[in-house]
This record gives sequence, C-alpha cells and structure tokens, in this order.
Amino acid sequence: MGIKDVINAIPEEDFDQWARTHAPELFAAIIDSETTELLTTVQGIDPSATVSDIESGALSALTGGGMPATEDYADNASRPPMVFADVQSQNINDTGNVTFAASTRADSGWSHSTGSNSFSFSGSPDRVRVDVMVSAQIANNVSGQRPAAVIELRKSGVVVCSSRTGYIRDSTDHEESSHTIVFCDPSPGSNPSYTMTSRRDSTNSTTVTSVLGHFSAEAVL
Repeated sequence: MGIKDVINAIPEEDFDQWARTHAPELFAAIIDSETTELLTTVQGIDPSATVSDIESGALSALTGGGMPATEDYADNASRPPMVFADVQSQNINDTGNVTFAASTRADSGWSHSTGSNSFSFSGSPDRVRVDVMVSAQIANNVSGQRPAAVIELRKSGVVVCSSRTGYIRDSTDHEESSHTIVFCDPSPGSNPSYTMTSRRDSTNSTTVTSVLGHFSAEAVL
C-alpha cells in the first residue's frame, strides 16, 4: 500500500488529529519516496539545499512553522484564559448589581465568586474581550410607558459599555427584552476588574426579571 492509499483511507473528520500525531512518519515516508524529485526542485532555487533541509522544512510547515493548524481548543495550551458564568434570576429594572452564578469555567488568572457582579484578572493582559447576554421577562399586560432597563459594564467603576431595551412585542404589551454587550478593552492594564450593573431608564418600576444570560471574558496575554 502506497502513501496515497494510506492517506485516502483515513476518514476526513479524523485527518487533522492523525496528521498531527503522525507528522514525522508521514513526512519521512514522503521524503523517502520522493527525495530525488523534491531535491531537484528545491536545488533549482537553492543549489546548496540538502535532503535534511527538505525534511526539516516540510515537518516545520505541517507542525506550525509555516502552515496554520486547525484551531483545537481541547489541546491548545496557548488559548486565551477564559471565565464564564450564568446570570442569576433578578430584577434588572432598578439600580443595582447584575449578579452571576458560580463560574462554570475560570482559567488561571481569572476570579469570580457566586452571587458577585464582578470578575477580575490577575496579571497584565495585552487585551480583554467581554461578552454579556441577558434575556429578561417583564410582568404581563404592561402598557403605556414601558419599563426600560439598562445594563452596564463597568471597569474600575466607570461605565465602558451599556445596553438598553430595544423592542416592543405589540401595541399594548411588552413582555420580553434582551441585552447584549460585546466589549474589547485594548488597554486593560494591571489586574483589570469589571463589574455588571443595572438601572431604570424610565419612571415605570415594573419588575423586569432576568431569566437567561451569561458573561464570558478572555484575556489575551
């Protein structure tokens, strides 16, 4: 069985992992079978090239030296450290904190505690990306002036991004709202800390209960 037969027999969904695992053997086999042709081609560009140059260059290309590998967060040790937690059920149509449940993921450097509205990173990342989503349910049969909850992302107490309710379900009723924040901090500095708060943007004090949501943040070092 030739090299092409071996490669063609590998299922497409398994090829990336197979190639990473067997890169040295794969290129050794290719080099062994195609040495003369490859060497002739390469020496046409660099007459001093040797078989060793071809082997090291080809292997480097496959394993990351010149060819971008398929992103694999399961085994990529250099992935940005991340924190993730779900939003707790609470009234966001009032001045207060938007709190979150226990972290379902908190990589090294990130800290967050259950019931807290803050998350912080220990260190000096190059940049930080924050994503927040909150879906809320409003008491039924609200008409006239609608409640208008606002959620805000703060850094060191200063509002850096906010989201306001943006749609009405029908002419006499307003039952649902959603909020989304995507924020990139290009200069997070040392030990950056972020908090989520809420406030009322109209005089209607109807309860607006968060029913679904999360925050996540990544620190690029």
